[in-house]
Amino acid sequence: MSHQSGITASKSLREKFAEMKDGHIRVVVVVIENEKLVYKEEHNAERTFNQDFDKMISPLVQNDHAAYYFIRLDTISELNGHNWLLITYIPDEAKTRERMLYASTVATVKREFGLTYITQEIRATSRDEMTIQSVHQHLHNQAAAAPPPRTMHEEEMFEIHQRETNADISINTRHATLQGLKFPFDENVIEAIHLFKKHNVDYIQFDIDLEKELILLSHSEAHATL
Repeated sequence: MSHQSGITASKSLREKFAEMKDGHIRVVVVVIENEKLVYKEEHNAERTFNQDFDKMISPLVQNDHAAYYFIRLDTISELNGHNWLLITYIPDEAKTRERMLYASTVATVKREFGLTYITQEIRATSRDEMTIQSVHQHLHNQAAAAPPPRTMHEEEMFEIHQRETNADISINTRHATLQGLKFPFDENVIEAIHLFKKHNVDYIQFDIDLEKELILLSHSEAHATL
């Protein structure tokens, strides 16, 4: 499977994504049907995020089928309006092809909706992770793992260090060896590695996009019968 699934959003989903920015919708479930992204379920907001989550999400979750869950938070951004949580739910019980298809379409889903509107993101692999308690634990762990913000003094010192480092590198600078390039992983690479660790995929191959300075997923295979 290539790093891009070729799946695109249906016209009705694009219209629904635009409607979601108005602020009255709480939950929209997006699935892949006939090589298209479509919305399958939606619920308007009734109470708070926590209360609506417990009431609305559990009945929508299937043990053996993947889906993307867009859930509106109660917070609002000055620039983009309502903030959204995206849960990419790819259960271990789903078929291998379905897991890979949904994993390789995450970037497309986010791009179609609008990256700036998604302020929180979670990857779930079981129904147990689709509870409000699990969501809060995920978000807490993400916040704890994030580096603390720099103080103004630390930011100034960092910029000075960067300028000094760059100043040492000129056209006459020579290095005996290339120490390494720190290119980030594309999201599909991360999903493939996750599936590889769970033994759902037996082989993954990467490409390096030098222009974008990004490591991409080129190919993945599973020996299991699909």
